[in-house]
Amino acid sequence: EMVGAKICVFHLWDTYDDKFNNSIQKDLIKEIAINFPKIQISVENIPTKLHNYTPYELVKDFNWITLDLRWAAVYDELNKFFKVKDKIVNIHVRGTLEGTEWKLKNAPFTVYEALDLIINEWKYKNLLTIEPEGGLAGASWEDLVIAIGSLNKMI
Repeated sequence: EMVGAKICVFHLWDTYDDKFNNSIQKDLIKEIAINFPKIQISVENIPTKLHNYTPYELVKDFNWITLDLRWAAVYDELNKFFKVKDKIVNIHVRGTLEGTEWKLKNAPFTVYEALDLIINEWKYKNLLTIEPEGGLAGASWEDLVIAIGSLNKMI
């Protein structure tokens, strides 16, 4: 609240931990939310090694969700998030920048297909956070500006 944040995104579990109790994380988020009522406390769909769970299964019951496109692609879970689309307050456009285009390697959808679905069909109107994976290794600053502009045209 002191810095004017409206959303705070949590990576709520250790991605390598294969044994944890998700109810502890849920209680923690409830406690934080009570202390910061003006901030949407959001949980991101980060990878998990917890047996019989996927990132979607772990985040779906929280009040607010940050949807990371890369992890939705890795787990092929983008379409599942339609069920909780009204809880999504932040989309992490996390892909590799190759020249002026966003790429999701080995993904069942492209960044542009995902955003078209989310913005046009789901009617998403909240925050987009740009996360060029690997920095600008495959692009220049000028390329980044053009790539961001290509996303802006979709909105």
